[in-house]
Amino acid sequence: MPSSVRVVGLPQCGLFMDQPDYQGLEYFTPLYAHIFDMMGMIRSPSLDPGCLDKYSEEPWHCFMAQYVMPFVQTPYFAVNSFYDSWQFKAMLRLPDSCIWSQDCTMKQVDSERNLKDIMVKNVSQSAGSHSYFLYSCVSHCGYLNHDDGWRRLVVNGQSLRGAISAWYFHERIFQGAQVQEMPDENPTCHPYGIEIVV
Repeated sequence: MPSSVRVVGLPQCGLFMDQPDYQGLEYFTPLYAHIFDMMGMIRSPSLDPGCLDKYSEEPWHCFMAQYVMPFVQTPYFAVNSFYDSWQFKAMLRLPDSCIWSQDCTMKQVDSERNLKDIMVKNVSQSAGSHSYFLYSCVSHCGYLNHDDGWRRLVVNGQSLRGAISAWYFHERIFQGAQVQEMPDENPTCHPYGIEIVV
Protein backbone atom coordinates (compact mmCIF):
# COMPACT_ATOMS: atom_id res chain seq x y z
CA MET A 1 0.00 0.00 0.00
CA PRO A 2 1.24 3.49 -0.68
CA SER A 3 2.19 5.49 2.39
CA SER A 4 -0.73 7.84 1.72
CA VAL A 5 -3.19 5.06 2.61
CA ARG A 6 -4.31 5.12 6.23
CA VAL A 7 -4.70 1.66 7.73
CA VAL A 8 -6.53 1.08 11.01
CA GLY A 9 -8.22 -1.87 12.70
CA LEU A 10 -11.54 -2.35 14.44
CA PRO A 11 -11.42 -5.74 16.21
CA GLN A 12 -14.89 -6.62 17.42
CA CYS A 13 -15.75 -9.38 19.91
CA GLY A 14 -12.55 -11.32 19.29
CA LEU A 15 -10.72 -10.63 22.53
CA PHE A 16 -10.68 -14.25 23.63
CA MET A 17 -8.92 -14.61 26.96
CA ASP A 18 -6.72 -17.46 28.07
CA GLN A 19 -8.44 -18.71 31.19
CA PRO A 20 -9.85 -21.99 32.53
CA ASP A 21 -13.56 -22.80 32.54
CA TYR A 22 -15.62 -22.09 35.63
CA GLN A 23 -14.64 -25.44 37.14
CA GLY A 24 -10.94 -24.59 36.82
CA LEU A 25 -10.31 -26.90 33.86
CA GLU A 26 -8.12 -25.91 30.93
CA TYR A 27 -10.75 -26.54 28.30
CA PHE A 28 -10.74 -24.10 25.39
CA THR A 29 -7.22 -22.70 25.26
CA PRO A 30 -5.63 -26.07 24.40
CA LEU A 31 -7.86 -26.09 21.31
CA TYR A 32 -6.15 -22.88 20.17
CA ALA A 33 -2.77 -24.58 20.53
CA HIS A 34 -4.03 -27.55 18.51
CA ILE A 35 -5.48 -25.35 15.74
CA PHE A 36 -2.25 -23.34 15.64
CA ASP A 37 -0.27 -26.57 15.07
CA MET A 38 -2.79 -28.10 12.67
CA MET A 39 -2.77 -25.01 10.44
CA GLY A 40 1.02 -24.71 10.48
CA MET A 41 0.74 -21.18 11.85
CA ILE A 42 4.36 -21.17 13.02
CA ARG A 43 5.25 -20.55 9.36
CA SER A 44 2.63 -17.85 8.85
CA PRO A 45 3.97 -14.44 7.84
CA SER A 46 0.95 -12.86 9.53
CA LEU A 47 2.23 -13.55 13.05
CA ASP A 48 4.39 -10.92 14.70
CA PRO A 49 8.06 -11.97 14.98
CA GLY A 50 8.41 -10.17 18.33
CA CYS A 51 5.49 -12.13 19.74
CA LEU A 52 6.93 -15.40 18.42
CA ASP A 53 10.28 -14.57 20.02
CA LYS A 54 8.66 -13.81 23.36
CA TYR A 55 6.61 -17.02 23.32
CA SER A 56 9.10 -19.26 21.54
CA GLU A 57 8.29 -22.19 23.86
CA GLU A 58 4.54 -21.81 23.24
CA PRO A 59 4.15 -19.95 19.93
CA TRP A 60 0.39 -20.62 19.87
CA HIS A 61 0.11 -17.69 22.30
CA CYS A 62 0.53 -15.43 19.26
CA PHE A 63 -2.80 -16.78 17.97
CA MET A 64 -4.71 -15.22 20.89
CA ALA A 65 -5.53 -11.54 21.20
CA GLN A 66 -4.32 -10.97 24.74
CA TYR A 67 -0.78 -12.09 23.90
CA VAL A 68 -0.42 -10.45 20.49
CA MET A 69 -2.03 -7.06 21.30
CA PRO A 70 1.12 -5.54 22.83
CA PHE A 71 2.88 -6.13 19.50
CA VAL A 72 0.25 -4.51 17.25
CA GLN A 73 1.46 -1.23 15.78
CA THR A 74 -1.49 -0.53 13.48
CA PRO A 75 -3.90 1.84 15.27
CA TYR A 76 -6.96 -0.05 16.46
CA PHE A 77 -10.22 0.46 18.29
CA ALA A 78 -11.20 -2.73 20.15
CA VAL A 79 -14.91 -3.30 20.88
CA ASN A 80 -15.89 -6.14 23.20
CA SER A 81 -18.20 -7.06 26.03
CA PHE A 82 -16.23 -8.07 29.07
CA TYR A 83 -19.19 -10.37 29.75
CA ASP A 84 -18.97 -11.90 26.28
CA SER A 85 -21.78 -14.44 25.92
CA TRP A 86 -19.82 -16.60 23.47
CA GLN A 87 -16.88 -16.84 25.84
CA PHE A 88 -19.27 -17.54 28.71
CA LYS A 89 -20.65 -20.53 26.80
CA ALA A 90 -17.75 -21.88 24.73
CA MET A 91 -14.78 -21.09 26.92
CA LEU A 92 -16.06 -20.84 30.50
CA ARG A 93 -18.75 -23.48 29.86
CA LEU A 94 -21.33 -21.65 31.94
CA PRO A 95 -24.90 -22.98 31.82
CA ASP A 96 -27.54 -20.97 29.93
CA SER A 97 -29.32 -20.15 33.20
CA CYS A 98 -26.20 -18.37 34.40
CA ILE A 99 -25.45 -16.65 31.06
CA TRP A 100 -28.91 -15.26 30.34
CA SER A 101 -30.64 -15.08 33.73
CA GLN A 102 -27.62 -14.66 36.03
CA ASP A 103 -28.80 -17.64 38.06
CA CYS A 104 -25.22 -18.58 38.92
CA THR A 105 -23.27 -20.31 41.66
CA MET A 106 -20.49 -18.33 43.36
CA LYS A 107 -17.93 -20.31 41.37
CA GLN A 108 -19.66 -19.28 38.13
CA VAL A 109 -19.87 -15.63 39.20
CA ASP A 110 -16.15 -15.70 40.06
CA SER A 111 -15.44 -17.05 36.57
CA GLU A 112 -17.47 -14.23 34.97
CA ARG A 113 -15.59 -11.63 37.03
CA ASN A 114 -12.28 -13.24 36.20
CA LEU A 115 -13.03 -12.95 32.47
CA LYS A 116 -13.82 -9.26 32.96
CA ASP A 117 -10.69 -8.63 35.04
CA ILE A 118 -8.37 -10.45 32.61
CA MET A 119 -9.85 -8.70 29.59
CA VAL A 120 -9.75 -5.21 31.09
CA LYS A 121 -6.21 -5.71 32.40
CA ASN A 122 -4.85 -7.04 29.10
CA VAL A 123 -6.59 -4.50 26.91
CA SER A 124 -5.74 -1.50 29.08
CA GLN A 125 -2.09 -2.52 29.59
CA SER A 126 -1.46 -3.07 25.89
CA ALA A 127 -3.55 -0.16 24.63
CA GLY A 128 -0.93 2.61 24.65
CA SER A 129 -2.22 4.93 21.92
CA HIS A 130 -4.93 2.45 20.88
CA SER A 131 -8.59 2.80 21.75
CA TYR A 132 -11.05 0.43 23.32
CA PHE A 133 -14.72 0.31 24.28
CA LEU A 134 -15.45 -2.46 26.77
CA TYR A 135 -18.99 -2.85 28.02
CA SER A 136 -20.98 -4.98 30.46
CA CYS A 137 -23.87 -6.14 28.24
CA VAL A 138 -24.10 -9.92 27.97
CA SER A 139 -23.68 -10.19 24.20
CA HIS A 140 -21.33 -11.21 21.43
CA CYS A 141 -20.85 -9.02 18.34
CA GLY A 142 -24.27 -7.46 18.71
CA TYR A 143 -23.74 -3.75 19.14
CA LEU A 144 -21.54 -2.78 16.24
CA ASN A 145 -23.59 -4.92 13.82
CA HIS A 146 -26.89 -3.15 14.50
CA ASP A 147 -27.46 0.57 14.10
CA ASP A 148 -29.71 0.68 17.15
CA GLY A 149 -26.96 -0.93 19.20
CA TRP A 150 -24.08 1.35 18.44
CA ARG A 151 -26.25 4.46 18.73
CA ARG A 152 -27.63 3.57 22.18
CA LEU A 153 -24.71 1.82 23.92
CA VAL A 154 -22.81 4.25 26.18
CA VAL A 155 -19.62 3.79 28.21
CA ASN A 156 -18.04 6.59 30.24
CA GLY A 157 -20.59 9.07 28.86
CA GLN A 158 -19.78 8.31 25.21
CA SER A 159 -21.85 6.31 22.73
CA LEU A 160 -20.11 3.60 20.74
CA ARG A 161 -20.92 5.51 17.55
CA GLY A 162 -19.54 8.77 18.97
CA ALA A 163 -16.37 7.13 20.29
CA ILE A 164 -15.58 5.39 17.00
CA SER A 165 -16.40 8.51 14.99
CA ALA A 166 -14.11 10.70 17.12
CA TRP A 167 -11.36 8.08 16.87
CA TYR A 168 -11.60 7.52 13.13
CA PHE A 169 -12.33 11.03 11.87
CA HIS A 170 -10.48 13.09 14.48
CA GLU A 171 -7.91 10.54 15.77
CA ARG A 172 -9.07 10.96 19.38
CA ILE A 173 -8.17 8.14 21.75
CA PHE A 174 -11.06 6.60 23.70
CA GLN A 175 -10.33 4.10 26.44
CA GLY A 176 -13.57 3.18 28.15
CA ALA A 177 -14.57 0.37 30.48
CA GLN A 178 -17.04 0.67 33.36
CA VAL A 179 -15.50 -2.18 35.32
CA GLN A 180 -17.76 -1.85 38.37
CA GLU A 181 -20.80 -2.99 36.38
CA MET A 182 -22.27 -6.45 36.75
CA PRO A 183 -23.64 -8.34 33.70
CA ASP A 184 -26.25 -6.24 31.83
CA GLU A 185 -26.09 -3.52 34.50
CA ASN A 186 -25.35 -0.79 31.95
CA PRO A 187 -28.75 0.92 31.42
CA THR A 188 -27.92 1.42 27.73
CA CYS A 189 -27.71 -2.32 27.06
CA HIS A 190 -30.37 -3.32 24.55
CA PRO A 191 -33.53 -4.20 26.53
CA TYR A 192 -34.11 -7.39 24.56
CA GLY A 193 -30.48 -8.34 24.14
CA ILE A 194 -28.69 -8.39 20.82
CA GLU A 195 -27.22 -11.76 20.03
CA ILE A 196 -25.75 -13.14 16.85
CA VAL A 197 -26.16 -16.91 16.89
CA VAL A 198 -23.65 -18.90 14.85
